[in-house]
Amino acid sequence: MKTLKFCIVIFSLLIIANSTFAQTSIKSIQIQFVSFYTTIDVNVDCEYFGQAFSEKKVKNVTNKLKDFDGFLKELKPSKNNIRPDVRAKIIIFRKNGIKDTLCFDGRNLGEYNGKPVVIGTNFQKYIKNIVGEK
Repeated sequence: MKTLKFCIVIFSLLIIANSTFAQTSIKSIQIQFVSFYTTIDVNVDCEYFGQAFSEKKVKNVTNKLKDFDGFLKELKPSKNNIRPDVRAKIIIFRKNGIKDTLCFDGRNLGEYNGKPVVIGTNFQKYIKNIVGEK
């Protein structure tokens, strides 16, 4: 009986530890961006970001991905279905080989895998901090 109780306690601790130290499914992210203060005459759609800005910068990130994954889970659908005027395109490489895309206007609008979303303030700061803009 003591062995059974001991096994149950150990098993419970393993479950708690696993949920506490949960891993992210993200392998890395690549952020392609221009200054968030860049203005041009037309809105830039996520699909055409690379063509609109030939002088973009690229930042590859392999750390703090658990934070990034948490922010992704907090994205809210855009009620007005407004698409962003894109200044950053983030390619998310998952461990299972899937690639997701998040485009960002530098304020609060984004597009996640083709769907308009609202990007929270903390996520905005996180992205701007990575690329070195305030």
